[in-house]
Amino acid sequence: HVVMFRGQPVASVKTGIHRAADRAGIEGVTPHVLKHTAITWGVKNGMGLEDAAEYFDTSTETIRKHYWHHSPHHQERALDIIERRK
Repeated sequence: HVVMFRGQPVASVKTGIHRAADRAGIEGVTPHVLKHTAITWGVKNGMGLEDAAEYFDTSTETIRKHYWHHSPHHQERALDIIERRK
């Protein structure tokens, strides 16, 4: 198991995340929201498409479709082509 709590394997992290969010007074926190936020921050800070897909165990198609617009490299090739025509 990847996650252990008090020496025991954790089957699901949902309970722990929900309890921590409740204690902090934050609503709507789920493992999916945390993963979405982590991918967004990674891409926004320059993580490459392939690296993000591998690190977060998510397809490159999903990264490109849902997160890549946050990348500082988003549409770089298109911009290069447009700038060459000036």
